[in-house]
Amino acid sequence: MSIELWASILAGAIVLATPLVIAGLGEGFVERAGRLNLGIEGMMILGAFVAVFVASFAGLVAGLVAAMLTGLVLAALMNVVVYRLGANEIVVGLAITMLGLGLSTYLYQLWVPAGQTNVSVPTAPKLDLGILTDIPLIGPALFGQSPLVYGALVLAIAAWAVFRFTRFGLQVRAVGADPTSAALRGVRPRQIGARTLLIGGALAGLA
Repeated sequence: MSIELWASILAGAIVLATPLVIAGLGEGFVERAGRLNLGIEGMMILGAFVAVFVASFAGLVAGLVAAMLTGLVLAALMNVVVYRLGANEIVVGLAITMLGLGLSTYLYQLWVPAGQTNVSVPTAPKLDLGILTDIPLIGPALFGQSPLVYGALVLAIAAWAVFRFTRFGLQVRAVGADPTSAALRGVRPRQIGARTLLIGGALAGLA
């Protein structure tokens, strides 16, 4: 295979991995707090639909913001059902996933009837970093991507910094390691868990 084909494969792999990285970062917050969000797939798919729908008439940035808000709303719903109503976290997560998959499919069919193909959605432009983009094989893959790819890298660094240097990160790790001991030190495990789920939901929607 030619070097151009390998470059295209590498660039495509990075693009496809980006939403998984973003969603995984959000789930990392959730699981470090000792919680489990099985609704992440539903948040991702419904967030993707909302992003496309809003971006089609309000622009890319508005679409991304709407996607994050969608994930945030689903995470808040999950928090209420689990913490306020005492439902099982695993069952609620699976229900959120089924809700997201079913609702996104239904809404898409309402928005784009069968046979209609004239939907126009803006996409993020690829960056051109000059001489770096011209490096054989790795240049286009690493230095010719859209800002969303580099945004995922920034989010990864930010997540590491939060866990490593902030009080909130320390509280999340403490709650995940031993919620009873954390509570004795003044940390509220349920509050920390709720916050991490909101973070995870927002990032899943963005993904």
